[in-house]
Amino acid sequence: MTVRAAPCLGQWLGQERVACLLAGVDTQKSHFRYIIRAFGYGDTEESWLIQCGVAPSFSALNDILWGSEYETPEGLKYKVRACMIDAMGGRTKEVYSWAIRHRGRVFP
Repeated sequence: MTVRAAPCLGQWLGQERVACLLAGVDTQKSHFRYIIRAFGYGDTEESWLIQCGVAPSFSALNDILWGSEYETPEGLKYKVRACMIDAMGGRTKEVYSWAIRHRGRVFP
């Protein structure tokens, strides 16, 4: 699935300035809050907010993080490379199990 960033989030620049997309996930009892950012090359250490929101399940999180491409206004497409996820709280075992299934891309 290709996702075009909403206008307020579409101010990121592809044009060979994006090194990768990374995600952060906060674990809640009934859902996950996530953020996806594009990180750029160079001395300025630029980053751009691509998308943030709520995922109700691990399955939805999989679709958002691994099943989507994020497109710049110029038409360049990027996928999320890695995700850091909160593993503390009441869902530690679930998070570690999900991380093992996505070894090398998910870091609790």
